[in-house]
Amino acid sequence: MVEVVRTSGHPVLCTLLMPSADAERLGRSINLIKNSINESGLLSEWHGERFVAIDVPPGTDMNPLVALLQREVDEAGAFWEWADAMPFSTTRS
Repeated sequence: MVEVVRTSGHPVLCTLLMPSADAERLGRSINLIKNSINESGLLSEWHGERFVAIDVPPGTDMNPLVALLQREVDEAGAFWEWADAMPFSTTRS
C-alpha cells in the first residue's frame, strides 16, 4: 500500500478484553459482544479471543455496543478506542 486515495468514512472501534481467571465470565462477555456486533449488522475481525476490531459505517447507533464495552472496562479492566485517530501512513514514526 502506498497511499489512501479516499477514506471510507468508517471508523474502527478496537477492543481488548483482559485475561481472566474466571473463564466463564470472559466467555459470557465474548458471547455478549459477538451477539451485539451481529445484531447491529456490523463487520468485525477477532484476533484471538480477546481483541476485536469493529467496522462502523456512518450513522450506526453504537450506544448499545459502547455501553456493553464500557461495562467491560468498569468491571474487568478492558480497553477500547476509536482507531481512526491518526491519518494512515506507509512509514512508521
